[in-house]
Amino acid sequence: MKTPRLTPSALSEQHPAHGVVQGRLRESFGSTVSIVAASLMFGSLHLFNYTGTISEIIAGSAVIVCVSLVFGTLYEVSGSLLIPAIIHGLYNAFLMIASYLMI
Repeated sequence: MKTPRLTPSALSEQHPAHGVVQGRLRESFGSTVSIVAASLMFGSLHLFNYTGTISEIIAGSAVIVCVSLVFGTLYEVSGSLLIPAIIHGLYNAFLMIASYLMI
């Protein structure tokens, strides 16, 4: 299992989406707009992770957008990317374990 790699991977995803995009947009548009915009970008970057019909692909990405809203809010409240990165890593680990158990 690749669990130790999940948090660095999550941090490498959190930094551009929330650290950079959310951080820059916050300066001009405030917290709420910056969290939503960064989450939409984060979700759109995951579009290619899914297969199936267009509605299945959009539904999968919509779930990612919702989860990213939580990550963005955690970043905004804590002021640290480490908190959402750890939660993201735990989320990825949970999904990996759940997928393994379903096989």
